[in-house]
Amino acid sequence: MRWFDHIDDITKLGLASTLRNNVVYFGVSALSICWSLLPIYTQAEESLARGSGESSMEQVVVTGTRTERLLSDSPIPIDVINAVEIGRISQGTLEPVLELLSGVDITRNDKDGFNVQIQGYSGTNVLVLVDGLRVISPTGDGADFGQIAALNVERIEVIRGASSVLYGSNAFGGVINVITDRKVSNYLSVDYELGQFTENGIDDNKQLINIVAEGALGNWGLSLAYQDIFDPAYIHQDAISAEGIIAQAEAEQDQSSVISKFKYYTDSINGFYQFQRLEENKERVDGVFVGGSDLLYRSEVVLDSHTINSKIYDFELKARVNNHEELSGITGNLREAEFDELDLDLQYVFDTASLEWLVGAHYYDTALDQVKLVSDTVEIDDKSADGVEGFVQSAWRTESFELIGGLRFQDDEGYGSHHAAKLSVMFQNDFSNFHSLRWRFNLGQAYRVPSLKERYFYFDHSNLGYIVIGNDELEPEEGYSVGNHLEFTHEDFSVGNLFLGALTYSANIFYSRNNNAIETVFDPEQSAVQRLSVNEYQNIEEVEISGFDLETNIRDDNIYYGLSYNYLDARDKQSGRRLQDRAYHKIKVNLSYDIPSWNINLLSYLSYRQGFSAPVDFDGNTLEVINDNDLSVNFTLSQTLFKYFTWRLGARNLFNSIVPVDFDSSQQFDSRSRSGRYVFASINIEVR
Repeated sequence: MRWFDHIDDITKLGLASTLRNNVVYFGVSALSICWSLLPIYTQAEESLARGSGESSMEQVVVTGTRTERLLSDSPIPIDVINAVEIGRISQGTLEPVLELLSGVDITRNDKDGFNVQIQGYSGTNVLVLVDGLRVISPTGDGADFGQIAALNVERIEVIRGASSVLYGSNAFGGVINVITDRKVSNYLSVDYELGQFTENGIDDNKQLINIVAEGALGNWGLSLAYQDIFDPAYIHQDAISAEGIIAQAEAEQDQSSVISKFKYYTDSINGFYQFQRLEENKERVDGVFVGGSDLLYRSEVVLDSHTINSKIYDFELKARVNNHEELSGITGNLREAEFDELDLDLQYVFDTASLEWLVGAHYYDTALDQVKLVSDTVEIDDKSADGVEGFVQSAWRTESFELIGGLRFQDDEGYGSHHAAKLSVMFQNDFSNFHSLRWRFNLGQAYRVPSLKERYFYFDHSNLGYIVIGNDELEPEEGYSVGNHLEFTHEDFSVGNLFLGALTYSANIFYSRNNNAIETVFDPEQSAVQRLSVNEYQNIEEVEISGFDLETNIRDDNIYYGLSYNYLDARDKQSGRRLQDRAYHKIKVNLSYDIPSWNINLLSYLSYRQGFSAPVDFDGNTLEVINDNDLSVNFTLSQTLFKYFTWRLGARNLFNSIVPVDFDSSQQFDSRSRSGRYVFASINIEVR
């Protein structure tokens, strides 16, 4: 496809496909550790850098302002998870890690991918970046965190709320920026994980292998990383009938990633070139035919990515080229899609008098093809979109006050020009050496043009009774977001003679309005004609979202507790109906405890959400409301021995809590996002 083909030819030269080593299985016994979770808990708003001996208040972040700031000085509230916490939670992909964050929901789409939802926005309304550049999601509902490897990740930074001025389209609900390690060193790291579902797992155990090696010569470094994950299929008991399996909750999956990175690092000049290839194969039973044979869903993905990222003093240049090929669909109804993308981003920071200025530009070019294989029909013929954006930001700072204003201009090939503005204010007051107060206020406009998928994609699941089709008459989404965040910190908190650590309270009230919100809407007329559930991407005139977050945490050198509560009200303003698949209430609890004398860490995190789903019939009438209450308790226990050997034991969904669904059809996809109890053991050998 156009100029992307030349890069694709070079990429495939000499590259092997998925490497699989036959590893001798050894048994894993379920480890169940229960303790009384304290009512004081952590959300990960601050960097949890206790394991590295680094104060969380000294964490440097970049996503809020696109310039380096201490976390405590950022005028935009940012949640951060660092490499230590990432390594304790997952050696595989990043989707389990995000469960730690307050206000962030993990959802699963029909392709068995893992997407995120922030403040009522999901899919393409949450912008996912890796090193400041967009992660593509050509045929899914959003960037798939099940395809982002937890390899060489330095930290994850999350903004909740509209960030379109700095990051453009897709940043309507927030930004998640995965930042990889730029520094150079000599080391070798090997991980092996073995796990299984304790009930209703199919066939094999899960296996994971990571191998990462890096060599350094002065300021230059070269790293090679390989990851291979085999996930067995999983079913729920109520998905089994007399004829056999009706539907699997998760597909059998085989995924491999190869990442090579060549980098140069000094404090003032640094950069890297990175190549990555992802290969992913999935197969899932979605039902049975009349004759009794399985109805299979398949997905085969090959993603090649080239990234250049450089910083020279105050100038930054980033570029990424992606080629995504995907074969997916139901037995007898497969489609082949190819998506190409170029992202180019640059910025420059400079000072004038008392002002800090940020100016930059962004260019994107995307193309999508789709072919229905059974009839060799071209359904999407080289549809493309490109656009250019420019942005400017100015910050005025004093010791206790900061005022930031920003403006972004966007010109899209299909939708013309648009602009968005933002205003951020931060006030901070240190009452003493131990008490501080921070107030952050953010008001920003948001704007998003429809994606190629929303305009042209055709997702045919006729065998399962539904179809989702694109709409090339969609209008761009527009709106605004308001956030009001108050944070109080007591650095030396004690109860009587018992010192507990640094105590933080925070409260955030948010409100957003989205005009022309893009959602999949049931079409009763087409459904009646085709005798299927036909859903089409359409604009909802106005969506109104409001809510609040309450959070508290206590931290010291060896222990970290916290508790967060989130309330969300998302409605179609015209009809007054709540939007489905948005949790009303969310509670997250976290406990991390270090025993330095034994190099042991115990990490436990609990997540509870309460919401509902409201399916409709062919006439568009709302059927019985289904409660969607979801509880998950997870833990890991890890210990480092001899400075280079670490073992881990853990469980996800410890109490095997799942959302009940009645299978009243012989062909129904199990769309529940929560799996059953999964236990695992892993070892890591790292030599530096």
